[in-house]
Order: sequence, then structure tokens, then C-alpha cells
Amino acid sequence: AARTFRGTHVSLRLDPVRGPRLEAACTLREAPAPGAEVGVIFDPDDVVVLG
Repeated sequence: AARTFRGTHVSLRLDPVRGPRLEAACTLREAPAPGAEVGVIFDPDDVVVLG
């Protein structure tokens, strides 16, 4: 995971083993360390597909 602070939230870039790069957001307190391996669960109602 890579992260960028965006005011009240952190923008995360996630590079899964399979599939396209993903972008997510969370609070700074909840953000993983840069380069950390993370597991994520998505609520389909919260997903926005771009492109």
C-alpha cells in the first residue's frame, strides 16, 4: 500500500496480486504503513468504478 494525506483522509493505492490497481481512502489513524501488506474487504455499495 502507498498513501497520500488528503486533509481529513488518506488516499491509498493498493496493488493486488491479481487484478488492477485499486484506490481507497481511510482516516490517517487507520492507514497502513507505506509498503505494508494489507487485507481489504469492500462493501459493493461503496465501490465506484472509474473509466
